[in-house]
Amino acid sequence: MTESAVEKLRKELFKRTVSVALKAPFYNRPPYKNLLKQAKSIHDLALLPTITKADIAEDPESLLTRNSFPGQLEISSGSTYDPDNLKLVRSYTSESELEAFELIKQINGSSDTQRKDLCIQLIHSLHGASRNVYSSSHFYLPLDIPFHFDHVRDILERRFNFNDCSEQVRTLIGTTSAIQLLTTLLIEKSPQTFQKTDVRTIVCHSWKLTNRWRKVLSDKWGAVPINLYGFTEIKSAAAPECLACGGIHLPPIVIPEIIGFGEQEKSKLKPGDVGELVVTGLAPFCELQPLLRYRTGDLVEVLNYCEFGKECGFRFVGRLSRSIVNQRLGFVLGSGEVFQVIDDIPEAAFVPFRTAKRFSLAAGYGVPKFRLSFSENKLLSVPDNLNIEVELCFNPELHPSRSTQLANDFKENLFAVSPRIEKLEKEGHINTKIIFLP
Repeated sequence: MTESAVEKLRKELFKRTVSVALKAPFYNRPPYKNLLKQAKSIHDLALLPTITKADIAEDPESLLTRNSFPGQLEISSGSTYDPDNLKLVRSYTSESELEAFELIKQINGSSDTQRKDLCIQLIHSLHGASRNVYSSSHFYLPLDIPFHFDHVRDILERRFNFNDCSEQVRTLIGTTSAIQLLTTLLIEKSPQTFQKTDVRTIVCHSWKLTNRWRKVLSDKWGAVPINLYGFTEIKSAAAPECLACGGIHLPPIVIPEIIGFGEQEKSKLKPGDVGELVVTGLAPFCELQPLLRYRTGDLVEVLNYCEFGKECGFRFVGRLSRSIVNQRLGFVLGSGEVFQVIDDIPEAAFVPFRTAKRFSLAAGYGVPKFRLSFSENKLLSVPDNLNIEVELCFNPELHPSRSTQLANDFKENLFAVSPRIEKLEKEGHINTKIIFLP
């Protein structure tokens, strides 16, 4: 779509979205009620307060526009869950919205106009199990125990004789962790399966697809890995990485805003700046649970204008809750950036250790265990401390030479990812310390 077409569509849908939102008790009260009635254009969105996970968790049903039973309930907060401060977020979607999503998905259907591509969608019981409307060419399979793995492997290798579908599975869809688990299982337990499959596309949900894993998936499957950015709370706010700029362009049915910090909060950010992504889902894809100016908790970097996407895309930098934002020194270190660096360390400890143990896996996969912290020194002559704690699979005190080499390599790679950190260290403003833990 052209820029003018996108702008026109968003303008029309925004008017409908405002009228829909006023049906929900949450918005039919001050200050939202009066501000929404004053909103005449998309630019007036900035008048509204933003909504956080805590707002949704406090009373999710107050955001519903009607009392009829929803078509689907999904759980969220998987990446922000804190047992001591419960923020349980529920996402409701109506049957009509699900059907609309299915029609959109069909636009990106099989390259073979006569037959649909068979697809395995690995369902995830812990976070946002995305099953929408069941598709006729999809196998929805869990991957929680060895018994499940045997079924998935058998279906991958099997040749089917369905009249309206491809002979073999051509597409894999799942969370990045699920795709990593399946790939690791096949590498260790059934490498011959890769030669017996016809997988051509791998769609990974979430931001955790690192450069190393892109290469692993491409080499092993001989398929193109695609990273799909999105979140459960606003189902329409999902998009694959742009092949032209590598960034994300959300669809026209979503209005994205990138809000800066401190003095930049109310000013428009330029390419290279980092801020928090705020999104508004537009009707008719949010008529049951409208979310206006929802703070995603994701740090993103504004990219240069993209001719293909007809706008400035954005790149995921990290989760705000796990990142360092320092307004005084003017730098942001995103958890996603650190994650990319740690993922290249074979000795790093990874989170899904229970799953690895359940499947008797030798190799680690998933999200590395790390923590970022920043402390300012009161003495101006002493640099502030930027600490990066990373858990390893061995005790670093027992292997000091290896630990020292890892720390040096880590710092070098970190500076390559974040030149601003290197500049601040050279100027004596910060002291970056890599701390390895057993």
